Amino acid sequence: MSVGPARRPETEDGRRPEAASGRRPAAAVPLAPSARQLAGALVPRRRSGSLPDRVVEARGVRVDPAHLDAWVRVCGSRPDAPVPGTLPGAFCHVLASGASMRLLLDPAFPLPLLGMVHVAQRLEVLRPVDAREPLDLAVTARDLRPHRRGRQLDVVATASVAGELVWRGTSTYLHREAVPPRDEASPSDAGTPARPTQAEPGKSMPDRESRARPADTEVRTPPDATGGERRGSAAAGALGDARRAPLPDGSVRWTVPAGTGRAYAAVSGDPNPIHLSRPTARLLGFRRPIAHGMWTLAHALLDLEGRVPAAHDVSARFLRPLSLPGRAVHGWRPLDERTDGALLLAVRRERDGEPHLVAEVTPR
Repeated sequence: MSVGPARRPETEDGRRPEAASGRRPAAAVPLAPSARQLAGALVPRRRSGSLPDRVVEARGVRVDPAHLDAWVRVCGSRPDAPVPGTLPGAFCHVLASGASMRLLLDPAFPLPLLGMVHVAQRLEVLRPVDAREPLDLAVTARDLRPHRRGRQLDVVATASVAGELVWRGTSTYLHREAVPPRDEASPSDAGTPARPTQAEPGKSMPDRESRARPADTEVRTPPDATGGERRGSAAAGALGDARRAPLPDGSVRWTVPAGTGRAYAAVSGDPNPIHLSRPTARLLGFRRPIAHGMWTLAHALLDLEGRVPAAHDVSARFLRPLSLPGRAVHGWRPLDERTDGALLLAVRRERDGEPHLVAEVTPR
């Protein structure tokens, strides 16, 4: 992502976080907002109708090995897994999450956190990123657009090393709102291709309607580095196929403990109460807490150790929430015969096969 001169950057020099011993691992997330700042998101205020012309940056960020180790232990399936020498794309998302929250908490941001739902995620690892390399992180918001259930937007985060773009993450959010009847909707909404998916309440305050059926949301394919859409309808067809067809080539059964949401909140800096306990989840309309969508994606990608190329793209959609404690099955197979090394994966509820997550992984 190139940052134009017209944008108003907010910068903070990155510093090496202290080791996790004696402190919450979340302290390692650069620019993580305080509890007071998060509470401020509940205060009603007048909002503009457009995205702020702003980039939130954290420069010279160095990864704390203890933080990376804690993240791997929470998201991986092997308790003895070594700390990787290169950064997983889903961990780069965690590093940028504090800056993303600062952007979403901006008083000038047009949408409140309450009711914001994380519906899709794209991760682009442009080259292997050594865990010792200092990173310059930047986050901005793009493409606020109408949607038949409200409004949708993309939060785009990047990581650079000495001016070289090495990673990009695009998080698509839906804010549910009352909208006019279909015949009164704008042309851009009517022209949005229907790509069924259901939201996992992501980094923001949750919305109880996230239990709705998968057809409630539509997601555009995020743009690639050239600004075009990558594999557009083909990608949509592959992910749609993953929702229906079996994935026979490989599978792993998951037993997900009740404390998974609290453990991931500690290493990701995402304290969304819908993930933490039964009492907090019930206050927000859920009988049980649910897993973070990004934990589900990270866990699935770590299952594929040795099968994912060093430089790759991940396109994922969050469907039905994974209740905690819970049991799921992660399956994968080759995406197609034309793309060597590409994989299609799905995480499904064990008892009935309902999908929690579908994704495709493609080499660069």
